[in-house]
Amino acid sequence: MEGQMMQGTMMDGTMMLCMVASTLFAFIVAVAVIIQPVLLSKILGEVRKLKKP
Repeated sequence: MEGQMMQGTMMDGTMMLCMVASTLFAFIVAVAVIIQPVLLSKILGEVRKLKKP
């Protein structure tokens, strides 16, 4: 009986880890997508400044 209980909690832990990992991944992807255009525009602005004599 105790063995079954232990296995159940192990499964829950793995599920939790999977959920946390996927949530973190989604969060990182969202942040990357939001930041990319901002970074690109900043870099392009710097390049334009450098190109101007």
